[in-house]
Amino acid sequence: MPARRLRKSSFLSGDQWAYTAGLIAIVIGAVIVFLLFPKKEQEQELLAKYLVEDEAQREAPAPSDTSAVDVRGARVARDDRNPGADGDRR
Repeated sequence: MPARRLRKSSFLSGDQWAYTAGLIAIVIGAVIVFLLFPKKEQEQELLAKYLVEDEAQREAPAPSDTSAVDVRGARVARDDRNPGADGDRR
């Protein structure tokens, strides 16, 4: 029986540290959210701005040429003979 008691006491000896670490993590997360996330009014303004930008982008005419544009904005030649060669899944 002493081994059982020792195992239980060693297991429970770390519980306060775990609770403390969890509480610290929650407090740090709350501070980050409070300080770095936009307030409700500012968030609503950002959402409205994004909506206007998205609508303007949808209304913009499509480019007339058929060359693809990669993520960095550089033009990339397409190989229409071999679909999928340029990473384009159709």
